[in-house]
Amino acid sequence: MLLLINRVYGYTWYAKMFSLNTVRPNGKLQTLTKAFEPRMNAANTLAKKLLLPLEDVCIYAGFGRDSRTITIPFVDGGVKWYDPKPDQKNFRLQVFVNPEAKVTTRQITEILATEGYLD
Repeated sequence: MLLLINRVYGYTWYAKMFSLNTVRPNGKLQTLTKAFEPRMNAANTLAKKLLLPLEDVCIYAGFGRDSRTITIPFVDGGVKWYDPKPDQKNFRLQVFVNPEAKVTTRQITEILATEGYLD
């Protein structure tokens, strides 16, 4: 972990090797967004299966809205109505890898699928 922090302070930028955005996450992906430990375990699993040091793999998992619904009343023929579009949470999973590591996006995708993070 200390090596990772030193890399951040030294502006060693990790390469984004995988990115997923979905409004329909499976349960395992939702779990990643709720706490640090599942993300750490997923990153460690990826690193081990890619035969990399643990500090060479980082995962971002989160959710939010890409846009916000603003309720605006419409009037049509004297009748007021609202456009009822609910806000949807957009779940994100991104994997970053030390740029010196020799791995491919395909390898990462296959491991994530095998581990059950992708449907």
